[in-house]
Amino acid sequence: MRIAIVASLLTLGMTYASGCASKGQSAIASGAQPSDAGVVTVQNDNWLDVVVYAVNGSTKFRLGSVTGISSGSFRLSAGLSPTGSLRLLVDPIGASNGYLTEAITLTPGQRIELRVSSPLSMSTVAVWNR
Repeated sequence: MRIAIVASLLTLGMTYASGCASKGQSAIASGAQPSDAGVVTVQNDNWLDVVVYAVNGSTKFRLGSVTGISSGSFRLSAGLSPTGSLRLLVDPIGASNGYLTEAITLTPGQRIELRVSSPLSMSTVAVWNR
C-alpha cells in the first residue's frame, strides 16, 4: 500500500515538474504572436556585464545578458508592445544604478541599436530600418 502511494506521489510530482519546466526560451522568444517586431542589438562598451530588459508600462521583460566589452542581439515579439512603444532598461550586474531609455516607437522590420557606455549616463539608442 505504501509503495503504491509513494509511486503515485512521485508520478504526480514528475508530471507537475515537467509541466512547469521551461524550454530555455526567454519571455520574448516564446511570445504568443509569431511575427517579428524587431531586433535589439546591444554593444556593451562597459566593463560590467549587463542584463537588458524591454519595459512596457510597469512590466519588464528580460531580453538577455551581454558580457562586458562585447555585443549581443535579441528578437522582440510583436506581442511585447501592443502600442508600438517600449523602453529599454540596462541593469549592470554588480552595480546599483542602471540606464533607462526614453520611449522608443518601433514598427515591424526596424532594429534598435543600444550602445552601453562607461559611464552609463553616456549610453545611446538609435532606431534603424533593416
